[in-house]
Amino acid sequence: PLRERGRLLEGHRGVSTVITEPGVYYDLPEDDYHQQHDWLSWSRMKHLIPPSTPAHFKARIGAKDERKRVFDLGKVVHRLVLGEGADFEVVQALNKAKEPYDAKDYTLVSAQRHMEEIYAAGKVPILRHELAEAEAMAASIQRHETARTLLANGKPEVSLFWIDPATGAKCRARIDWLNDAGPRMIAADVKTAASAATADFSKAMANYGYYGQQVHYLDGLKALGLAKNPAFLFVAIEKSDPWLVNVIQLTDRDDLRLARAAVDF
Repeated sequence: PLRERGRLLEGHRGVSTVITEPGVYYDLPEDDYHQQHDWLSWSRMKHLIPPSTPAHFKARIGAKDERKRVFDLGKVVHRLVLGEGADFEVVQALNKAKEPYDAKDYTLVSAQRHMEEIYAAGKVPILRHELAEAEAMAASIQRHETARTLLANGKPEVSLFWIDPATGAKCRARIDWLNDAGPRMIAADVKTAASAATADFSKAMANYGYYGQQVHYLDGLKALGLAKNPAFLFVAIEKSDPWLVNVIQLTDRDDLRLARAAVDF
């Protein structure tokens, strides 16, 4: 396997690590990964696909990820399932005696302020009942035999940096879980979803560009020589009771053709 390679630049644009060479990075902090703007990620590349334009793509370079509470739930689930990712903290509100208690919502100004303090500390704010939901989702994944087996062996949050052999473009990807314990290397991505049913999740793939993510990540594994024929699986977990889990692979030839065309666009 390729060794981890990078160059430490303390205080350089607020980033502790600047990636200068292609390679596999197992312990790269998430914030540092997202600051590697010289390398193309799929989340940025998809802004080149019509109706988006090069102007939209340029605007996204260096832009902070949009803050949405629905994303916060997903981040907490990732932390509980993968054991890696952003720290989280339960949001507190203050009663009339200025005593803290678990906030039920963000109605009170004190809860809003604590939420902002948690964000400022680089953590993820979560309400107590949302944390209970995230824990139920993580437990459901552990009860699912295929998902549990897939996530039992390997490494979480693996960052790939490679040079696209066809275009020379510098590319990057961050794999939720890389399982190399079996005869075939498998990259897995955990997704929260309104419905984990295959038909419904297929629509989400189209709406959110997951199809391109699969192709782009597999390109990285092959370009770095990690595997000749790796697989990519989505672990979809529903965000409400009964927290159903589905392990899905994009296999339809027409879908794969369109995904390939999107990545190569």
